[in-house]
Amino acid sequence: MPVTTLTLLTLLSGLFVAHSASWNLFHRILLFLHPSVGVLWVIAILWSLKQAGIGSKRRMLKFHTAGAGLLFLGIAASFLSARMVWIVLAIVLCGILVLGYGLRGQIKRPIPTRLSSSGLIRSLFLYSVYVVAATGILIVLMSSTHSIRTLFHIHTLSGLVLVCIVTYLIASRLLRSDYLVWDTLTPMTGIRFGPKATEIMTLAVAGVAALVLLAREPQEQDVQYTFHLSTVPLEKRKPHEVDQIPQGFAYASLMASVETCGRGPGCHQGIVEDHRRSSHNRSIHTSYFQKNLDFMAEEIGEHNTYICAGCHFPNAYFLKDTTYRDYATRDAYSCLYCHTVDKVLFTEEKEKTILVLRPNVQHLKMFASSNGEDGPSFLNQLMIRLSPRAHAKTFRKDLYFREEFCQVCHHLQIKPSENTGFMKAQCIDCHMQPRSLIGLNGKERNHFFPGTNLAGPADLKDSDAMTINTKYSRGEFELALRGWGGIWSLIPKEERTIKDIWLLVQIEPLVLPVAGQRFEYRIVTTNTSLDHAFPAAPLDLIEVWLETWIKDAKGRLVFSSGMLTEDYTIPHDTHKLGGYMIGMDDHLVTKNRVWQIKKKVVEREIHVNHQVQDTYSCVLPEDVEGPLEIYASWNYRKLNQEFVNWAYDNSGMTVPVLRIAEVLHKVDLEKLVREARHSHKELTQGSSVGLAIEEEGVEKP
Repeated sequence: MPVTTLTLLTLLSGLFVAHSASWNLFHRILLFLHPSVGVLWVIAILWSLKQAGIGSKRRMLKFHTAGAGLLFLGIAASFLSARMVWIVLAIVLCGILVLGYGLRGQIKRPIPTRLSSSGLIRSLFLYSVYVVAATGILIVLMSSTHSIRTLFHIHTLSGLVLVCIVTYLIASRLLRSDYLVWDTLTPMTGIRFGPKATEIMTLAVAGVAALVLLAREPQEQDVQYTFHLSTVPLEKRKPHEVDQIPQGFAYASLMASVETCGRGPGCHQGIVEDHRRSSHNRSIHTSYFQKNLDFMAEEIGEHNTYICAGCHFPNAYFLKDTTYRDYATRDAYSCLYCHTVDKVLFTEEKEKTILVLRPNVQHLKMFASSNGEDGPSFLNQLMIRLSPRAHAKTFRKDLYFREEFCQVCHHLQIKPSENTGFMKAQCIDCHMQPRSLIGLNGKERNHFFPGTNLAGPADLKDSDAMTINTKYSRGEFELALRGWGGIWSLIPKEERTIKDIWLLVQIEPLVLPVAGQRFEYRIVTTNTSLDHAFPAAPLDLIEVWLETWIKDAKGRLVFSSGMLTEDYTIPHDTHKLGGYMIGMDDHLVTKNRVWQIKKKVVEREIHVNHQVQDTYSCVLPEDVEGPLEIYASWNYRKLNQEFVNWAYDNSGMTVPVLRIAEVLHKVDLEKLVREARHSHKELTQGSSVGLAIEEEGVEKP
C-alpha cells in the first residue's frame, strides 16, 4: 500500500510540475514535494524488491547492481565535469544491461507468456525507476549552477514511461487477461490495486488534490496593461488611446529591469549582454535621437514625447517621473516588456497598433528580493531552476515567433512579403540567428538583432556592434535561413558565394568596350532572401544608392556615378532606392518629424524574388587600356547627410556607409575587340556567361 500511494503522489506531482506554469503557492510547494516524495518512492520500490527476493536471484541482482553502479558513476562524472554526456552514456549502458536481462526471457520463449512478459515489463519498470531517480538526483545537484534542459527531457520521458506501465498494471488487474501480468509483476514492484477502502480513498484524495493544484489565483494573475502605439500627438487621440503609466502595481520596477534576468549561474547573461547593445535598447542613447526628441518637445510639447515611449523607451511606462532624457544613459527596454506581451492588435487606422501586456504576477514577484533589490532570492532561484519549463512557458508564447509580434512597432516601415514560397520565413529567422552564427558565444537565439544600422553604434563608439552589423548586412556570416522557394535556394551550392545571400548583383556589358566609343552596361540587382522590400526603413532618414565606376589597366578612373562629394552628399543624378515622406503641410518631412507625417511615398524598391535594372553608358577614352574593371555597390546610410548636419550642428561629420552588396567585373578590352566579328547576340550571351566576381582587394578611387 505505501508504494501504491507514493507512486500516485510522485507521478501526479511530477505531471503537474512538468505541465503547469501557474507559479501559485501549490505549484511552488510541489516543486519541493515532488523530489522529496520521489526519494521515498524509490526507497520503497527497492525495499519491495528485497522483500520479493531479488537478492536470491543472483544473475538478476548482478545485472541490476551493475546498471545502478553505472548510473552512480554517470551522476558523479556529470556533476564534476558539468557535462551531460556522461549521465546520458550511463543511461544507455544501464539500459543495455537491465533491459537486456529482461529480453533474455522473451528470446528464450518466442511464444508470449505471462512469465516472459512479466520479466520484460519488470525490467522496463525498474529501468525507468533507475533513470528517474538518477536524473532527479542530478537535477537537484546541478539545478543552481548548470543548464539541465537535457536532464529534464530524460526525466520527463522516463516518468511518462512509468505512467504507461502503471496504467498497464491497473488494466491487467481489471481485465484479467492471460497475456497481462498483474499477478506475477506486482510482487516485484510493490504496487497493488484492489477494492480496499484505503486505496479508493487514496485515489479520490489524489484526484481532488490534482484539481485543486490546477486551480489558478485570478486575483493577481489577471493583471493587464494596454498600450496604444502611434505617432499621433496626445491631443489628437481618442480618450481611450491616451495611455497612463500603471498605478498601484507593486512590481512595476521589475517590469523595467534587465539585470534580473542575467543574475545567477546558468541564467541569461549572454542574452542580457546582447539586449543591452541592441538598437532596440540603445536607439534613444544616441545624441541624434536625443536632439530629435528635444526638437519634438519644443515643437509640440514635452508631454508628447511619450508617444515614442512604446517602441523606444517603454521603461518610462513603469518608472514614474522619468523622461526621455533619463534614458540616454540607462536601459530603455526591459526583457519583461516584450516577454509579457499577451497579444497585439492592428486597427483600421494603419498608423495605430495596440500592445497588450499580461504579466504573471505570481512568477514576477519571485524576482523581488526581501532586501528590496531586484533579483530572485536563493530559494526562488532554486525553484526556477527546478522548473525551467514553467519559467519558459511564462515568458515565451507562440506569438513571439510570428512576424506580427515585430510588426506592432515596425509595421509602418517594414512590411513583410505576403508570399515567399512554400514556407514563409519569419522576422526572427533572420534577425535572431543563434549567437554562434554572428560571432558570439552560445547557441541560444541572439537578442542583438543585427541589421543595417551603423549610425547608432558609431554615435556610441561601439566598434564591435558596428562590425557585427556590417558583417551581417554584407552576408559575411553563414546563416541558416528558413523558407522555401527563394532564389537563393535555387542557386546550386557550388555556385553560391556568401555575399550574395541578401542581394545578388550582376554586371552585364550591353556592347563591346572599344576605345574611343560609347560603352554601355547594365547592373541587375535581385532581392534573393530579404523577406521584405529593400530598403525597409524611415524614408525621410535613410539613403540607399548605387555606386559604380570603371577603371582601366593603369588604374585611371574613366567613369563614375554615385560617389560621395567632399561634403558627403550624393550627386543628384545618382541611381537610388527609397522615397520620401509628405507632411501635414504638404511639404517634405525633414528632421524626422514623425508626428507630422501625412503620407509615405515609395519611388523605388526591390521586393523579394524581384529585381531592378540600372543602365549606364560612357565614352571610353581613345587611350584606354584593358582590361577594364567595372565596380558596382549598393550603399546604405542610416541617416542622410542633411539630417546629420542638423543633428550634429554642422560639425562636418558624417555617418558610416554600409556597402551591402558589391561586385567587381573585369572585362578584357583587347579580347573583345578581336571577337568583334561575332554577332551581337553571341557577344551578349558570352558576356553574361562570363561574369567574374573578384571582391578581394577592391580599390576604391
